[in-house]
Amino acid sequence: MNRFSRRLRLELPKINAMIASEASGNAGPLLTGTAPCYADFLAYACLADLRAFVPKCFSGINNKPVTMFFRAMESLPELAEWFENEGKEGEYIRPPRPSVTIRIGYFA
Repeated sequence: MNRFSRRLRLELPKINAMIASEASGNAGPLLTGTAPCYADFLAYACLADLRAFVPKCFSGINNKPVTMFFRAMESLPELAEWFENEGKEGEYIRPPRPSVTIRIGYFA
């Protein structure tokens, strides 16, 4: 197990707790209810990348909130066709990425 995998195993319970808390506080399985919003797509894109990179960290009963979140997003009727076609090829919903100059502090 590399350093990244160890770090993710420590942080993933926090992500599971956050998703469980947000989903239980509303009427649906997503972060803000039954209809997806930008936060759902952003969380899905980030978590899908992590799942592809270190899948072992996402296996197990301890990740039920994240697993249920994946299922909820992937079973949305509006996105089902996309997941059946483009989504299977590894292309995920991508959030906008900040410029490298912003990340290193030129515009901070």
